[in-house]
Amino acid sequence: MTKSTDINAFGITWNGGNSSLSDTILREKLITQKDINKKPDIVVVSAQEARNKQTFFSFMFGYKGKTLSERVRDRINQGKLESDKYTILKQKSFNVRTKLISWFKSAISFFHIPILTSRTPKTHSGILIPKKDKNTTKLISSGTEKSGNKGGHWFIVKTKEGHIGYLSCHLDSKSETKRSKQLKDLENKMNKYAENKNITLNQVILAGDLNERDIEEQEAISQNLPLIQSDPKHLSDYNFQDTKDTYQKSKKGIPQTRKKQGVPGVREKKSGKLDKIGIHKMNQSSEHMAEAIGIIGVPKYKRRGMDHNPVKWSATLFMDQENHSKPASYSELSN
Repeated sequence: MTKSTDINAFGITWNGGNSSLSDTILREKLITQKDINKKPDIVVVSAQEARNKQTFFSFMFGYKGKTLSERVRDRINQGKLESDKYTILKQKSFNVRTKLISWFKSAISFFHIPILTSRTPKTHSGILIPKKDKNTTKLISSGTEKSGNKGGHWFIVKTKEGHIGYLSCHLDSKSETKRSKQLKDLENKMNKYAENKNITLNQVILAGDLNERDIEEQEAISQNLPLIQSDPKHLSDYNFQDTKDTYQKSKKGIPQTRKKQGVPGVREKKSGKLDKIGIHKMNQSSEHMAEAIGIIGVPKYKRRGMDHNPVKWSATLFMDQENHSKPASYSELSN
């Protein structure tokens, strides 16, 4: 049973692989009527390499299209009375160019040709709240940390029950050192702001494509032995619910591998539990669950090479626990 000081949270994270998620998938898989009926107090959205959803008209005339946060809002608000609708508290995006065609579109953007320049993939993050809570739930601050095509956004939200931090990111795919630095950069910015403003973060949510891959010894690949699981230090402060592995496979159905950067003699599968949503361990009383939806919304001819699971997540955030601790300060995180 939830108490008046608890916050019901819902979230989705999805790496679009330079495409946009279909409305059918959004409606039937990611945000079902059952999810809507839970009436979450806060909704967090994270998208990576995701194009905005466009109609033929918007595509031809250069309208930016709808972000994933805007589409989530529209989906939740379907059939609701005005008093029960949700609004976007804040959303942020930056362009990414992971494929040659993206760089080409960027190069010719100077000429402002809408049909060629309006489809650039983005890293996107957003927070939605019920309209009725606009007077009590406020955005305190937010920011962006970008490193090449990777990075993310941070947010601090004040509710009547306390403060929530939200980190949404797309981390480096090859180097654990870079992944660690990118996440710490986000944490440092958020925690430094909170510390300077004397804000205690009751809960911190982390969502996105964290790009952590399962690894195994070369011998284990040929003998099909159990994986040697990686345990990255930079994620040890967070609790994640387990989701399904999804691996890129060869035409013969064999999981593809590559050399693990910086670890001689060890290979890693090209994917694993990459996409996650979790909660900082500073308050371990939070109850949460995640569900990997599976490889959805991509054409059949692309499915063999798709290595991401859209993930949806729900949680009851306990905001009134005694003796809960702050996240490590920005100075401690930088060590």
